[in-house]
Amino acid sequence: MTISLRIRRDVVVVDPERFLVAARAAFRELDPQATEEEAARHVPDVTAAVFALLDRFGGLAPDAPDAGSSRCGPIPGRRVLDRPDGLSPAGEILQVVLDEPQPLQDVALLLTAEERDPFALPIPIPIPIPTPSPSSSLPLSSPLPLQTSRPFQPPRPDGPGAGGG
Repeated sequence: MTISLRIRRDVVVVDPERFLVAARAAFRELDPQATEEEAARHVPDVTAAVFALLDRFGGLAPDAPDAGSSRCGPIPGRRVLDRPDGLSPAGEILQVVLDEPQPLQDVALLLTAEERDPFALPIPIPIPIPTPSPSSSLPLSSPLPLQTSRPFQPPRPDGPGAGGG
């Protein structure tokens, strides 16, 4: 069995200057011998800033509180303007996919760099539907449902596989 976690975590850069300053400070924390000029040379742009913060903290705005008022995070349109890193956390979602047909390890071997898309969803697999009989209530024109992944559902405490027995 393969378990694939698809995570999307968004942040909005509300203050680019503070963002770069925070990233360069993170770089210097990882390399205490680095000067401010070296940090500026190693973290010249947004991409380098993202990686400097990831290297130092393991995420962007990892200290942001969970939740907010919407399902995916903070209330839509409301930005956090006073964070020292210049970032406004903008939501996080997680999808659990069971039985991914090709784990990343295998995809890397099979495709060239131009063909590889590790974020592509699995190819839909048609689920056969029995041909309805004339007395069936299924309409003959119903489309064939496709399954791309099964949503994660934690086991119920009173369901199959529960303790007791």
